[in-house]
Amino acid sequence: MGLEVSSVKAVENLQCPVISKEEVDTNALQREIANYSATLRVYPSDLGTIKLYLQRGMAREKINDQNGAIDDFSQYIWYSNYNAPAFKDRQLLAQAYYQRGVLKLAMAKEQRQPKLLEAARSDFQQAFKYNPNKSEVYFNLAIIASLLNHQSLALDYYQRFIGYETEDYRGYYHRGQLYSQWGNYAEAIKDYDLAISYKPDLIEGYYNRAIALEKIGGKREAFKDYQIVLKCSPKLFLAKNAPSSYQNRARVQIEMADEEVELANLSSNSLSGYQTAIEYYNGAIKDLALVIRINPNYDKIPHSRAFLKRGYAHLRLNNNQGAIQDYNQAIYLQPQDAKAYVYRGLMRANKYQEYAGALEDFTAAVARNRHDAAANYHRGLVLYKLGRYQEAVDNYNIALAQDDGINTPSFTSRSVCSENIRESADRNYFYNSRETDFRPNYNVSCHAQARGDAYFALKNFAAAERDYTTYIVAHPNDPEGYHKRANARFEKGDKQGAIEDYNVFLQKVRDARIFYSRGNSSADVGDDQVAITDYLQSLSINPIDVTAYSNRGNARTDTATIPDNVQVTPRISENPIAYNNRGIIRRQTGDKEGALEDLDKAVSLNSNNPIAYNNRGVIRFDLGDNAGALEDLNMAISLQSNYAEAYYNRGLVKEKMGDKKAAIADYQLAITYQPNYGEAYYNLALATYDDKNPSSRVASLNYLQKAANALIKTGNLELYERAVEWMLKMQ
Repeated sequence: MGLEVSSVKAVENLQCPVISKEEVDTNALQREIANYSATLRVYPSDLGTIKLYLQRGMAREKINDQNGAIDDFSQYIWYSNYNAPAFKDRQLLAQAYYQRGVLKLAMAKEQRQPKLLEAARSDFQQAFKYNPNKSEVYFNLAIIASLLNHQSLALDYYQRFIGYETEDYRGYYHRGQLYSQWGNYAEAIKDYDLAISYKPDLIEGYYNRAIALEKIGGKREAFKDYQIVLKCSPKLFLAKNAPSSYQNRARVQIEMADEEVELANLSSNSLSGYQTAIEYYNGAIKDLALVIRINPNYDKIPHSRAFLKRGYAHLRLNNNQGAIQDYNQAIYLQPQDAKAYVYRGLMRANKYQEYAGALEDFTAAVARNRHDAAANYHRGLVLYKLGRYQEAVDNYNIALAQDDGINTPSFTSRSVCSENIRESADRNYFYNSRETDFRPNYNVSCHAQARGDAYFALKNFAAAERDYTTYIVAHPNDPEGYHKRANARFEKGDKQGAIEDYNVFLQKVRDARIFYSRGNSSADVGDDQVAITDYLQSLSINPIDVTAYSNRGNARTDTATIPDNVQVTPRISENPIAYNNRGIIRRQTGDKEGALEDLDKAVSLNSNNPIAYNNRGVIRFDLGDNAGALEDLNMAISLQSNYAEAYYNRGLVKEKMGDKKAAIADYQLAITYQPNYGEAYYNLALATYDDKNPSSRVASLNYLQKAANALIKTGNLELYERAVEWMLKMQ
């Protein structure tokens, strides 16, 4: 567990500072130095002229004549101390010591000479002696103490400097670095906050604060700081200019890209987030290419892991070929690295649904590292997909037994478990360990949840309930855990317990599935009034969209509303709305014959409701009764002439029957009445496309672009991806 630190937020829309060097008039300074020299040749030790040594030294410092400047400051110090002690100016003498100390400190850093550090410290101490209020002395003494590894003394000097200069960012920034070296990241973050508050364009402050935030688990806040660094000064990551530096920057960019994708999935302004993620993934790929090219240790794990990371970035950009090539190369370089097999297995399962091949990879990973909980866990997921539920349970048991201490939750506030292969591959997160590395996000509670799914499939509902309870204890705010446990309790016969879990779920999420399930539970315990109310609620919340024809779009069912003149009664036989909604739920669960019976009843009870005709038309279409579907959809449109879903569904039926021209007309009408109808645009694009007609390609591309824009906003990412794939094919 990381410390909870409330950090100053990164400045949004920060304008990157423009660094401009001070213009130095070298010629003017040379003339000034010549004038000082001429005077000092005539009066080298006169009380009225010795301060010219100080002035000449400062001029020489400006033209980078460090040795000449040190000589002049030394001359002034010597004459003040030994030639005219009675007339020494304490302020000017302190300045001379200070300026000489600054130069010696700079040279000591550059030349790595400890003796110069000691000499610089002596000068600063003398400066303090003659001017105790010169705060800069403390600052430089702190730097020297830190360089000499006297960290406690450095801390004392920084605190004294801050006591004088309460609004100078440098004291807080350097003290923060000191705290970071000690591992006191909470105090370091506080100091970086103060430094940034006094200097908002301090890019180094954002960079170091991000590192400290990562150390205590504050990845989301760290990413905001890293975002500024990548925008304004990306080379900060490359201080050592070594492969590890590029690899670290790649890690940060991939993590930030994952974060952008997750936030975009939850946001209405998703396109911007996706574009930012794409930029970060591409940046990571470039950095990892450099790592691969300049890292001489080809036989070492970090080199092969660079291929793994780059493969992951390619995968997120849907460059499947690039991803599989990198995963294969990682395996070639390190054939005993279990992790490489895990990631190739994830890709084979997710992108290609090649579960048998994925099982081979996960099995290879287990053979190379039987203690790899991730390999056993994902092997269990594949076995579950293949219907080998008992073997899945066995693998989950191994994963839990071999790594029961693992707990690497997502850096997001929401719990994320890999319930199936697709989720597992889509939600890979990096984590900090001794070596910058990554693994899928999973933990003990996720293992338990997955095992619960397998037990449920084996009809061992009591064991499933126990595992779901384990998950709920770990993630009490995740509604899906309550949903699954409610289902297990329902099947076990604990209807009241199921209702309690459904109630918790519905307090968190209004979900049509759960209203339907709670309605079933309420009916089983004899509460018909609650049951019918839940059936009515189930689809007044969320229309059900199910793919109906060749993966080319969704046949749309629709929800019914209760007319003013219809009274809701506990008896379902008297309520057409309840039959309509229950029919849709039955269709969703695969009982299409039962769904048709319910929709027949809904139509017989209210023959003037276009929604019931539309929904019965969809179910008839599902069952292959195209003529009956067309009849129902015609009736729905005759009752409501602007019914976009009915036009869309009729278009699907007509296209299935071979009347493409009429289908196109219906898709166009659907768009007329619902301008942001992504599914209609998608089907219109494919129906009008003719690869032998260039003009049709332009029109279809336009429709696909409109489809993509609409689908991304409604969250239909599956159809959105297919639209993008078609655009790429047509271009």
